[in-house]
Amino acid sequence: MTKVINSKSREKFIENIETHLKMTSRQLLNRNSRDEILTIVGQSFRELLSADFVCIGINVKDYLRLHYLSGVESIRELFPYPTDQVDPILYQQSIKSDDNLLREDSVLTQYFRNHQVDSWFTIPITENQSNQGLIIVGYYDERPFIDEMRTVFKELGEYVAIAMDMIQKNENSQKNLRLIAHSAHQLMMQDSIEDLLAQIVNLSGREAKTHYTGIYLLDESREAMLLQKPTFGYVPKDHYIRLSRGNALRDYFPHVEQIGFREITLPISLNGQLVGALYCKKSGNNIFSAKDFELLQTYTNYFSAMYENLSLRRSEYERRQALEELLALQTNLIKKSIDQVDIDEMNRVLSEFIMNDVLVFDPFFNLSAYNQLKDSQLPLDLVVAEIQKEKSSYQNKPATFTLQVAEEELVFNKIEGDREVLGYLVYSQKNRPRNQENFSLAISMAISIYATFFMKYKIEREALNQLKNSFVGALLSSKARDEMDQIIDYASYFNFDINQYHTVAVVDVHSQEVDHQDLINQRIQRNKLFNEMVYHLNKYDKHLVSAIFKGKLLLFKPQESLSDNTYWEKLYDYLQDHQSEQVNLWLAVGSSVKQIVDYRDSYKKAQHVLNVMQNTAYGRQVASFSELGSYSLLNTLTRSDDSKLFVKAQLGGIWSFSKEQSLDLFQTLRVYLENQCQIKASSDQLYIHRSTLLYRLEKIKDILGFDINEDHSHFNLLLAYHLFDLYGPSIFD
Repeated sequence: MTKVINSKSREKFIENIETHLKMTSRQLLNRNSRDEILTIVGQSFRELLSADFVCIGINVKDYLRLHYLSGVESIRELFPYPTDQVDPILYQQSIKSDDNLLREDSVLTQYFRNHQVDSWFTIPITENQSNQGLIIVGYYDERPFIDEMRTVFKELGEYVAIAMDMIQKNENSQKNLRLIAHSAHQLMMQDSIEDLLAQIVNLSGREAKTHYTGIYLLDESREAMLLQKPTFGYVPKDHYIRLSRGNALRDYFPHVEQIGFREITLPISLNGQLVGALYCKKSGNNIFSAKDFELLQTYTNYFSAMYENLSLRRSEYERRQALEELLALQTNLIKKSIDQVDIDEMNRVLSEFIMNDVLVFDPFFNLSAYNQLKDSQLPLDLVVAEIQKEKSSYQNKPATFTLQVAEEELVFNKIEGDREVLGYLVYSQKNRPRNQENFSLAISMAISIYATFFMKYKIEREALNQLKNSFVGALLSSKARDEMDQIIDYASYFNFDINQYHTVAVVDVHSQEVDHQDLINQRIQRNKLFNEMVYHLNKYDKHLVSAIFKGKLLLFKPQESLSDNTYWEKLYDYLQDHQSEQVNLWLAVGSSVKQIVDYRDSYKKAQHVLNVMQNTAYGRQVASFSELGSYSLLNTLTRSDDSKLFVKAQLGGIWSFSKEQSLDLFQTLRVYLENQCQIKASSDQLYIHRSTLLYRLEKIKDILGFDINEDHSHFNLLLAYHLFDLYGPSIFD
């Protein structure tokens, strides 16, 4: 190397050095031992820069020890050298002989002077403030060093440090693997998470020489970290650490993945998700080294893998056990549905399985059966009252919906079969299920079995209704006396004492929610309302026999239990209280029965009463035949064409006038007649002035052509109005 280097040669020289050292750096990362790395570096300096000697010292156990030497042997006398006495500047940058940065009394300066080393430079083996060693290159003649070499040499030193660090980590990993090899078999043979915890904390504590070691696992349901048992030594840190959303692990545990301290924490993760932490502490002034960190990290990773495996095994076991329990539930429910005539036992089995209160409602939201747990605080009366109050709004709800009553959240599940709602299975959500999937499966399974049970009950009920219709048909037949044997046979099915006579009543309904011209839906709605009434009647009076017959609800009440004269009015009020405001209800009562053949007559009289209430201005919704008075006779007159002619002759003129003009003389005349021809009472009821009423009455006389105040005229007009009530407006068509 010449003493003068021109600018062009200088650039070329630096370029050659950079190229050569970059190739050397790439080679370093592919080597598997420290000796190979140091040999490649030493040979590179000898060949590239023609150095007289190259030596490399490595920091090992508080001393800088010679690990490579090429050239003179005398430099060996400098090693080993205490690391705490090495001039710090040697680790901070590359030093050249012409820098004059080393003290004159330093060991290295004295050696170069004593051995006539005219030119030299040093390269620190340092990366991320980790001082691993020193490269020393020397010449016995004077050499000019270029300042740009300092940066190149520093990069080379960093590459050497990285390569050696990788080898060191590999050696440590190999050593750690050997350390746990003897316990790996034991860990893999653990059958429970508790045994795995015991092995891991013992191995971690013993190998890393900790004062105590513990593993905390995440409890997501409680949003906390819980210390697991057993531990290595006594862990004084809280056993229960509540977590806050958004906080990191370092907010709860000290020195997460940091060495150089008495305490250390290593996160435990599964599939990238934090599930826990390994927390350790050393005694006295001892600190955790990089070696300790790598060892603990190895055990932590091993625990994560084994924990996942055991968790999967436990989950599979629990899943298999849950499926077995579901199968047992299905078997038990099916058996109960076959053996039992009611659903109380089914409710009990389901309630105990899902650990919640279970209620069953019929299609009309009437409580049919329920099972409450011993510690249940479900306000049953309040639930029933709330549902009855708003039941009309629930009928169009989806298959599953919730209802909040007090502090209880109830889940309603429709029980459906044959395209209709058979009832509702309801459970409280007070106790949240641990396994939502199995819980949902249990509910779905139960709904299917309940549907089968209700379908069976529906078939039985329909068969019974058909039998009851045949019984009622025979009882009300004109040949009842001839069919006495059949009637007696039928009666035994319905607790109908044929020797005890009854009063017959007829119930009819009309729902304003359905168009009156929609006959099919009106019929469906009527039957639905009748079925709900039957449910309420069974609770109201156990002696009352009911049957749906020819589109009406027939009631048979034993006469000996009919001591209360207001029985039918009270019964009407009871039924009305259980209907919505959109339902019109009529209750017509026939006459008393003395013998079998009288049932037909009592039934016809009840129908007659119903016809009068629905087609006249009788003004009542509940009545008996004995209360009709003249209407009972008038109803028979409607079958004669002469009656129609009579009504038209009496009222046809003013009916036509009222329809053609805005003046309602038809209603004016009726009010006048019903008020006994009193001017003041009539004008008050019509909300008109006296003079206006007098004007209208004169107009009515002109149209009718006779004096309406005469007694016979008064009678004829009132009779015509009553017949009009029976016929309706169609009489004038």
